[in-house]
Parts: sequence; C-alpha cells; structure tokens
Amino acid sequence: MGLTSFGGGINYHFKPYINSSMISLMYWHQGLGNTYTQAVVGPVYTFRAPKVFQFQIGLGARVGEGPALPEANKDVPMMLLYSIGVYFPL
Repeated sequence: MGLTSFGGGINYHFKPYINSSMISLMYWHQGLGNTYTQAVVGPVYTFRAPKVFQFQIGLGARVGEGPALPEANKDVPMMLLYSIGVYFPL
C-alpha cells in the first residue's frame, strides 16, 4: 500500500514459510481519484534472499484505466512488472 496506490495478491510459496520465494497472481491499483492511472493484473515471480532483499518480475494486463493514463500508453495491452526492495521477516 502506498500514498496513492494499493495492491494485493494470492501467493504460492516454494517453501513452507512466509519469507520464502514465491509466485503470485497480483492486482495493482495505481492512483486514486484524478490521479488514477490504471489497474493491472498479472503473474509475478518474487525472489527473497534469506534476509531483507527481494525483487519481483512478471507480466501484467491492464484491466482498468483512469483519467491520469497518458494517451501514448492506452494502446499497450501488456506490460513488464518489476520491483526491487526490502522486506522484514517476522
């Protein structure tokens, strides 16, 4: 969850603990109100190192578009989804 966006997913972990690598079916809702750009659904692979570092990569399809979506992006049906970040294991 962010200041103007949110997302969620259904995860399948490769090992029987929550801080393991996984595949996910994800939903991203990017923006709210007049800043709403798009909603995207797609599969993602998430790699998690034993401590702190993670990255995601996958493909997404737009399932909704809003007033802030640039005109040049309206014809793009699929997109690369990626992120790099940290996580805090429980």
